[in-house]
Amino acid sequence: MLNLEPTKFTIYTERHNDLQLQELVNRYFDGATINYGHGLWKGETEISATITILARHADLQTVVNLAGDIKHVTGQQSVIVTAEPVTRIDV
Repeated sequence: MLNLEPTKFTIYTERHNDLQLQELVNRYFDGATINYGHGLWKGETEISATITILARHADLQTVVNLAGDIKHVTGQQSVIVTAEPVTRIDV
C-alpha cells in the first residue's frame, strides 16, 4: 500500500546505555532502527547512535520530546533531529 504522508525522523546522539536508549525510544514509538558508528564532535571521536523513526509529520513534537529525554539522560550538549518526507511502501 502506498502512503505519501510519512516523515523519516533521524536523531543523532552519542552512544550511551543501549538498554536505556531502547527503553526511551519504546516509550514514545512502537518501532525504530538504531545504528551505531563513530562520530566526531569538537575534534573528539565518539561512538554515536543514529535513531531512525518513520512516523507522521504530526509526530514531530513527540520526536523532539524523545530527543530531549535522550539529551537529559546522556548529558549531551546537543542532540540533533532531522526530518524529511518519504514515500513508504509496505511489501
